[in-house]
Amino acid sequence: MIDMARQSREELGRAKMLKEIASGKLTPLKAIKLHCLDCVCYDRNEVTKCGNVDCPLHEFRFGRNPRHKGRVDRKGKEVGE
Repeated sequence: MIDMARQSREELGRAKMLKEIASGKLTPLKAIKLHCLDCVCYDRNEVTKCGNVDCPLHEFRFGRNPRHKGRVDRKGKEVGE
């Protein structure tokens, strides 16, 4: 039996994901972040703990492109990890 809090979290997460998709403003990195949340039943702590290093999206799970490490955006803020 799924506890009520988890079920509600999943329902809210899916609703948010569908809203993002419908908005037409879904970037590839946002899509990856939403996929990862869906994979771990919308528990953000579990995304951080994810040990599925075989997943091709694993490095992107925080909504950042790891290939941009060391780069800065227009405001001088570092991009990537």
